[in-house]
Amino acid sequence: MRFALLVLLVGGAFGGGALVGSRFFAPDAPVAAAPAAPRLEVPRQATARSAHEEKRAAFLGVVLSGNTVDLAPKFSGRVLAVLAQPGTQVTRGSPLAQIDSQELRMQLRIAQEALAEANRTVARNRRLSRIGAVSREDLSRAKVTVLERQARVNEVMQSISDAELRAPFDGVVATRYMDPGALSGPDRPVLRLIGKDQPRVRFAVPEPLPAELHEGARVMVRVQGAEFHGVVESLSPEVDTAARMIYVLARLKLPEKSDTRLSSGSVARVTMDRIGGSPVSTPGAPPPLPATDTAAQ
Repeated sequence: MRFALLVLLVGGAFGGGALVGSRFFAPDAPVAAAPAAPRLEVPRQATARSAHEEKRAAFLGVVLSGNTVDLAPKFSGRVLAVLAQPGTQVTRGSPLAQIDSQELRMQLRIAQEALAEANRTVARNRRLSRIGAVSREDLSRAKVTVLERQARVNEVMQSISDAELRAPFDGVVATRYMDPGALSGPDRPVLRLIGKDQPRVRFAVPEPLPAELHEGARVMVRVQGAEFHGVVESLSPEVDTAARMIYVLARLKLPEKSDTRLSSGSVARVTMDRIGGSPVSTPGAPPPLPATDTAAQ
């Protein structure tokens, strides 16, 4: 190549000398046109972005369990027993902890006695109303009292039932907050339970949002050394003003009949493959340079 360029340069120099000489000694001789400069073509590999960069965009996210609940009683009471430890697999309805309900049982006996007295009053007023000794209004008030006291009995019985904490769904015990003897209550849970259903991953995407990222879009999630397919469930309707990010929630598809269990809070890497032949590019990245088409030129 260098030799060819050297030949062209040397030839041009001699041609230029002949042209100068002809102007002095042969004014009527035609002047030859200068040769066209060679056209330099940029190789396709030097201008086009790599296929990997065009095909995939990666985002960081965090794994969220499908269902998570902190089990706490609806009333304050001492923890009598904790029947599960972190990591214990449980099924829906399994007893997990027992809260002291002795005081509630005393309240139940009092409520039941009050209800029995109200029923006796209604029966007596009904007999007296037949002979006109009790007005219909007195009989109606006695019946209302029965209803109120029956509601109280039902309320206390429900509280006694709530003293036994049961699993609301199939899952695994994640955390044990209290031991027997501790005082629990509505804002002091005993256990944390994580469901076994399909986990989700929440990841952040810089604005502007790629057009290919929408509800139903397919993603690949790499977490804990394994890859899983996922489907976008929802996109945040607003942009985080501090981070200038849009948060996306995707549901993971775990293999059927698999014992795979992803830890909630694990860091995940979310990628989007080419959808419908269109590459998903990272927002803010420069567009790919067009490849040189030598055939068209």
